[in-house]
Amino acid sequence: MKIANEGHWGVLETKQEEVNAKGKIRVLFLDCDGVINNMYQFRRGHGGISLGRLGTASVANILPLCKLIDILCENGYYIVYSTAWNISGSDRITECLSHICDRAKLDKVILGCTPYIYDTEFGREGEIQHFIDTCGVEIEKFAIIDDCDIVGFDGSFVKTEDNTGMLDYHVMRTHNILTGDHTRHYV
Repeated sequence: MKIANEGHWGVLETKQEEVNAKGKIRVLFLDCDGVINNMYQFRRGHGGISLGRLGTASVANILPLCKLIDILCENGYYIVYSTAWNISGSDRITECLSHICDRAKLDKVILGCTPYIYDTEFGREGEIQHFIDTCGVEIEKFAIIDDCDIVGFDGSFVKTEDNTGMLDYHVMRTHNILTGDHTRHYV
């Protein structure tokens, strides 16, 4: 296994005291392409809101993303980026997302990013598991939002479609997973 970026520690270290005081935390592993943007808009090459060097976010995905950030912020949950963008580091991703979301809220919920691992057999699942195993904090519950199939995390995975990205339904499912409340059918 070749780990190219153990970048999650930079943000985690700045929040170590806060995280340790909670004892257990709840985390959302958030992909970017196919989640906060969609391939339909990307292929057309126009529209959306600029994310600086990381392209654009679809207007259709911005409101669900902002709603998700609000829910995480209100409940004291965290985001760990699990995306090919992680090679850029969590600070650069957060900077780009601040074009569309409240920066203070982002700073409150961003915990870091999974390591970028070159081993193709390891995959996204391996990057997430590596973060869980090595972050030094007990993760009580977690959810994963991704447009790719993530194997081995049944009950924690919310799949988006790359042609639509994250919609309100995905936000609701993620909230239900993190709270354990599966009776709630709205966001």
